[in-house]
Amino acid sequence: MQPASDKTAALLRDNWRRVSDEVAQACQAAGRTPDQVQVAGVTKYVGPELAWQLYQADCDILAENRPQALWEKAEYFAQQQQPEQAPVQWHLIGHLQRNKLKRTLPLLDLLHSLDSLRLTEAINAEAVSLGRRCRALLEVNVTQDTSKT
Repeated sequence: MQPASDKTAALLRDNWRRVSDEVAQACQAAGRTPDQVQVAGVTKYVGPELAWQLYQADCDILAENRPQALWEKAEYFAQQQQPEQAPVQWHLIGHLQRNKLKRTLPLLDLLHSLDSLRLTEAINAEAVSLGRRCRALLEVNVTQDTSKT
């Protein structure tokens, strides 16, 4: 893992600005506005310090692959974040097991990998107990490839 530094912060800022500009240009070419598109910075395989630097570069949607890594980063962010800062939106792009649901669901803004009725029912029950909704994207195996979930 690359450590966070002033150099990585500058690189992340420049890269995020470039990506944001490219998205804005693509939106304009497609007759859309940039606020109709969400870009998530995937923080898979980086530590919380680098994820924080990406957030500081104005990327306020961060996506993680593993619930445990999301927990670690969310805890770090809670310690760093100032009241005037917009909250980060956490997305989970990896598989969510039901046994990790109670700790993960309160942190999530969007689950990208809802892949079973059993998980849907468990999420619904937990969301009801928390008094909130869980936004999710359905994962559908349209090819019926048995190696895919």
